[in-house]
Amino acid sequence: MIVLKGFGGPEQLACAPMPGEYLSPGSSQMLVRIVASSVNPIEWKMREGMGAPRWLWRWRIGRQRVLGIDFAGTVAALGENCRGWRNGDAVMGIRPYGGTYADFALVDPARAVVVHRPLGISASSAGVVPWAGLTAFKALGRRSLAGRRVLIVGASGGVGHLAVQIARHCLNAALVVGIAGARNSGFLRACGAHVAIAHDRLADPIDILTYARDWPGSFDLIVDLVGRDAYWTSLAPRLLRPDGLFVAVAVPALHPARAGEDLGTLAALKLLARLSVRRWSGRYRFVGGLMGELCDRRALQRIADWMADGRLVPHIGRSYPLEQVAAAHRACEAGVVTGKIGLSMQA
Repeated sequence: MIVLKGFGGPEQLACAPMPGEYLSPGSSQMLVRIVASSVNPIEWKMREGMGAPRWLWRWRIGRQRVLGIDFAGTVAALGENCRGWRNGDAVMGIRPYGGTYADFALVDPARAVVVHRPLGISASSAGVVPWAGLTAFKALGRRSLAGRRVLIVGASGGVGHLAVQIARHCLNAALVVGIAGARNSGFLRACGAHVAIAHDRLADPIDILTYARDWPGSFDLIVDLVGRDAYWTSLAPRLLRPDGLFVAVAVPALHPARAGEDLGTLAALKLLARLSVRRWSGRYRFVGGLMGELCDRRALQRIADWMADGRLVPHIGRSYPLEQVAAAHRACEAGVVTGKIGLSMQA
């Protein structure tokens, strides 16, 4: 397994033997033999101690000190009260506060989120979807988007490319506009975006209003996966309908170009106050993944069903063996990978 020695760079991730106590499921637990996982941006921010006070991260990560949220694998053992599962079941899911950068993980279905992996879906594909897919689904609102217009900022990343597919192919949005770098415009259209906008060719987010005459005041939803505040302060008031909604997934920056920054207690309180004021407007929602909002088994089951019928297909931009997780973190932190970054544990 990979343990976090201390907050800091990727060099803080080190291989360590798995203690025997982590291989014996409790009464309500299952032991999962992990075949595949992924790297999510929240994990390198946890590693750095960013986005929340470090004492909070220490409490969330726990004494095991193993990061990793997604998993796909097979049930290796069951506790006596873990019912509804069998040894050998192919499963996929999330452990919200870590523990999946390992060959095995103890999973309590009452505290984690786990579903059966669909037939015909590889472990590598199933291992990159749960956290990002749940984030995308929750951000989009979980309801039909028929007749609605959606703008997704940061649409070529792990969450973004799944959000484009879910909005277009699963929730039937009338118009899906994706914003990403120019090099990913073709990728966005392949995912289902009706329009792809290159952010590196925009002088300011407000320039999006010029793409079509009927866009101003016509969008129902903006999903921000980047954290650049101008999308809320400048673009949203002009692009959204009067009853439109802005959904933030990335922590907005307290200072220019510092989204998801290292927060002390006072800065965290300041950010919380800002988010509260915006929420009171009735047009702003923040998806707080680590606050339990993503622990939704029914939602993950819908995502698995969409994978099974081909409407949701993850793109794995890069894949690394578990022992190279530090390199995977560097790639994720640099933002150079289109789609998801996969981790493989065992053959």
